[in-house]
Amino acid sequence: MVTKPCVFTSILVARSYLMKTTRLTSALLIRCSHHMLMTLRARSYSSSHNSHLFQKCKNYSYTGETRLNGSAVQASVDASDGSIVYTDGACIGPGDNRQAGYGVYWGPGHRLNVSERLSGEQTNNRAEIEAVITAVKQAKEAGLTSITIATDSKFAQHCATEWGPVWEKNGWKLYDGKPVKLRKPVERLLRVIRESGVNVSWRYVPGHSGVEGNEAADRLANMGAKKPNSIS
Repeated sequence: MVTKPCVFTSILVARSYLMKTTRLTSALLIRCSHHMLMTLRARSYSSSHNSHLFQKCKNYSYTGETRLNGSAVQASVDASDGSIVYTDGACIGPGDNRQAGYGVYWGPGHRLNVSERLSGEQTNNRAEIEAVITAVKQAKEAGLTSITIATDSKFAQHCATEWGPVWEKNGWKLYDGKPVKLRKPVERLLRVIRESGVNVSWRYVPGHSGVEGNEAADRLANMGAKKPNSIS
């Protein structure tokens, strides 16, 4: 009997195949499917080669066991081009006692995961922007050429892709002539993205909707908000 080969022509095809044949978590599915597409794009594999495929998945910074059709497979992971990075900001407490933090989530136990207290003015929007800036800087330092920022903040996304460039062109003034209040963080956001050389794609994720990566980034952001305040 000849086993029909599986050809992975896109990340979605690879991910669909993994969902049907493995018990990987959603975070592992995302990274392993991307790695499979990038390294095996021009090749065909039969289902009997599953274990070899997963031994090639190196998108995590820790070594752990993943169950593949009942057998244990070692997965060692780091960041790779096209990685989906979840970012989030949090602000807790009332009025003048607000505490803001930001989180960056690359994956379970990932060495690049971040949970930090925001310096300066304590606002949620500033924290959201700082999380994105941090992720882009990390991508640059890791030598990546592309990442996808998954965020529940349309504000941060629009600042980077639509509003920010328009404000910059208009001398950092709004349509009514008033100055942009968050000019400095938005200016920094645009500069970091441009100077990084990293191609940043965006994915909006509704907050608190059960998306694993977003929930993890939210936890990291809230943990960061509870840390001691850094120097402004």
